[in-house]
Amino acid sequence: MAVCLGSTLQAQTPDVSPSASPGTGVEEHGGWHHRRGGLYKQLNLTASQRQQLKSYRANNQAEFRSAELASRQAKQALQNAISQNNTANLAGLASNLATAQTQLIQLRAQREAYLVSILTPEQKSIWNEIQSKRQSRVQDRIDELQEQ
Repeated sequence: MAVCLGSTLQAQTPDVSPSASPGTGVEEHGGWHHRRGGLYKQLNLTASQRQQLKSYRANNQAEFRSAELASRQAKQALQNAISQNNTANLAGLASNLATAQTQLIQLRAQREAYLVSILTPEQKSIWNEIQSKRQSRVQDRIDELQEQ
């Protein structure tokens, strides 16, 4: 379902069945909330906040799933056209992919805005520090690209 945002939160649909990732020692349950577990720990989310996020995910799961599916299908169609050297349709297929990705990014941004809306002032301070560091890394990369 999380836009990084700098390093964007990834929109995923939760998988209720936990599975251990081989060699990582990390449980992956699906959904951005588990991959962002470090973020949750940094923010020290309360049980109530975690429940609010769980409800948000449940209430928006179908929309996220639909947007993710549309994005993946559009990407697949573009890749198929490239593989088949079908250059006549590339612009339209690329536009379809951009539209699908835009929808997904909007949903991620809304989810992130919701997260911020339930944070305490102390948590927002931590959030702002995290975002500042993220933006600094993004700016560093922009600067590197402009120098090339």
